[in-house]
Amino acid sequence: MKVYSGEPVANVFADSQERLSFLEAVAKKVNNPNSQDAYVYATVAVATVKLELKDLEGARKDLDKSEKILDGFDSVETIVHAAFYRVNAEYYQVCHLTKAGGTKLIPTVETRVCLLLPKCPALPRLYRAQRFDSR
Repeated sequence: MKVYSGEPVANVFADSQERLSFLEAVAKKVNNPNSQDAYVYATVAVATVKLELKDLEGARKDLDKSEKILDGFDSVETIVHAAFYRVNAEYYQVCHLTKAGGTKLIPTVETRVCLLLPKCPALPRLYRAQRFDSR
């Protein structure tokens, strides 16, 4: 079962808290034995928003839960693994930068699409700097 439309739809919400509520509802809806890959994908999307909200503990719990499910699969679609490893990498970057009080270049949604296109002319302007405070 392929239910990967929740994340792009969630991007219409300007408020991160609304996006989080929507994605949590999607994850809850697809949490059944026949759609565990979709559940992992939705849970990873929830972790992404929690990172935006600087809820590192909540993001880590979601990523650990997703990893446990992924470990039980014989095979899984590439999009699910890619999302999981991308958000894990972002989590560790945020943790490192939060401790260091540094600045990170955050890719926008357009950047992720542009990275799929060879020699995308818009790539340099699609990053925005975000400061992480250790509060």
